[in-house]
Amino acid sequence: MKCVSNKVCYNSKGEAEEALIHLQAKYGASSGSGPVSTYLCTDCGYYHTTSKGEKSSTLRSSEGKNRIELQREANYWEEKFKGKY
Repeated sequence: MKCVSNKVCYNSKGEAEEALIHLQAKYGASSGSGPVSTYLCTDCGYYHTTSKGEKSSTLRSSEGKNRIELQREANYWEEKFKGKY
């Protein structure tokens, strides 16, 4: 998968929304930055994430917020144990 935009390509909207959860947990949830939505690219036919536009319903939902928190905690523990094993 390659796009002229050089953005990461996702096969489905669901896959791109899942990426939003991980990206928000890693980069944007606390700073209010980072990707907030997904779109279907007219150039390549795949989905991409974007920092423009309205925040995705997935990120606004309580389930989405909980998943971001869980992913953030998983990221924390992964980083904590990375150097020990």
